[in-house]
Amino acid sequence: MAGAAVDAVKKVEPSKDEIGGFLDSALKTARETAEFASVATKLAPHVGTVANWLGGQWQNLASLLV
Repeated sequence: MAGAAVDAVKKVEPSKDEIGGFLDSALKTARETAEFASVATKLAPHVGTVANWLGGQWQNLASLLV
């Protein structure tokens, strides 16, 4: 999945839905791990930035870090 996400971001005109879907899946999976609390603190500002850029339905992604 990580490789596909990197490929999606490298496109000339990346699909926000595709990138948002990858980020959504990755965050939901990460949330299930014991290490999520420490990772969430580090990711929060970056996820917030990407979620704002994605806009629309993806703006709630930052809430998955709580």
